[in-house]
Amino acid sequence: MSQGVIIIKKANAEVPKDFLELALQSCPKVWGAAFVDKGVLEIMHGENPVAEDLLKTLDEFKDIGITLYLGDSTSATNLKGVPPFPLIETDDEEPLVAIIPEGNFPGYAKEKSTFPPAYHLAEHLFDDFNASFDMVDKNLDKFMGGIEKDSFKKKMNLASVSRGYITVIARNNQVITFSQGETAKDFDWGWCSNTFGYGAEKKEEPKAEPEKKGGMFSRRSTVREKHVDHQPSGNVTGNGADKSPPTETAIKAPESGTPKPPPKEPKKLVVIEDITIKKMKIPPMNRKNRANWIKEKIGYKPNTIDDVNAEYEVYTKPDGTVLSRDEINRLFGLSAAKLFDEKKLTNAPPLGAQTENQNIDSSKEVIQPMPILSGSARERSKRFISDERILKLISENSEVITDPDNVQNTETKIPPHWQQLGEKDSSQWDALPFLEIEKYGRADIHALAVLAYSWKMRALKAEHSIKSKIKDGMKDQLKPVEAEAEPPKKARGMFSRAG
Repeated sequence: MSQGVIIIKKANAEVPKDFLELALQSCPKVWGAAFVDKGVLEIMHGENPVAEDLLKTLDEFKDIGITLYLGDSTSATNLKGVPPFPLIETDDEEPLVAIIPEGNFPGYAKEKSTFPPAYHLAEHLFDDFNASFDMVDKNLDKFMGGIEKDSFKKKMNLASVSRGYITVIARNNQVITFSQGETAKDFDWGWCSNTFGYGAEKKEEPKAEPEKKGGMFSRRSTVREKHVDHQPSGNVTGNGADKSPPTETAIKAPESGTPKPPPKEPKKLVVIEDITIKKMKIPPMNRKNRANWIKEKIGYKPNTIDDVNAEYEVYTKPDGTVLSRDEINRLFGLSAAKLFDEKKLTNAPPLGAQTENQNIDSSKEVIQPMPILSGSARERSKRFISDERILKLISENSEVITDPDNVQNTETKIPPHWQQLGEKDSSQWDALPFLEIEKYGRADIHALAVLAYSWKMRALKAEHSIKSKIKDGMKDQLKPVEAEAEPPKKARGMFSRAG
């Protein structure tokens, strides 16, 4: 994006039309929007915004606050590179937190990438946001309160050069902006990251408001009566201009035999009422393309993706054309939220969602009743632990697993598995054999992960406690054990022969 602007409209406020028109002169190519409606954070994108359409849509959503992004593009547009970008999502892939970066972020520009620096900045912040979210036990209020701290503000401002604005929108209706630059301004109706001189013009010309009223009539004059019905002035009449031209110079009407071109039929607009819901199967294709196809249509990958006979509800136009979520957003703009709300799709839950039917079937026979990884499991584990994202998390987490105090603090924040169950200690769970632990995981994989995390924190605490004692000069406490173990080995004479 060569230029952009963030516009935050307050609830029950109106963005002036003349400001929108001014902003669209510099940012006419793409738009994005984020707002919370009925407890859901909606994120939408589109191309070629028009001031009239924006004003009409904003009026429909007048009672809620809306954060808009308008941008320009010097190349072909990929809407995936247009803010807002969702950074934190639920297990159902519903957005909890989104950001809109706008400004100069040269440090995040990638030479061969078709996406703008703002997109790669969002990629960079993904891990930071999710790690911070996890540290507050996924409490959205605490997370938004945490990023307001000076340390986080400084980090955000370092991402830009001379001018940069990063707006964070959350599902709890909080909106926070990190600002660096002099182009932003507060208004009665809200805030924008770039005034394009709008505020200055208003101060210099106090008569701007009367001109605005007059503009309504001047706009109407462009579509008033046809010129032939207009009565000429006295001077024009005196010159004979109001009379019909001589017959020999008049433009002749086409002869009766000449066929006239058929009038163009007006393009029929599709309205929300025209959209219907239809059930259908995913067209035959490989698994990856199946997943991408259905995600485009319903917004996520369902857990029945491997069932070729599964049917899904999708949105269709009157002619039967299946619409993707992006196409719906382009057709209806912000009003697409009304369609999603009034005509909800009823489909299988997302892949990986924590639902009863998503748990592994515990009635199946256990293939490997010993704690030994299969060949395919070893390969999956190697790929998992060597993934770039995982390696980055491990690097950032190194301080937590090397400092006993950090381990203790983390353990205090999150009660261990057995305490969450109201038990005094973990002795019952420690006594479970491997086979039963696997069955427990088959019944509820997330519960097994919580148990594993609790065991991990307990082991780290004990390990680091021993290491810290050794480091503090308490090695003598371990010497008697080693002294008793060594004499029998020397009695065999094996080491003396070797010497």
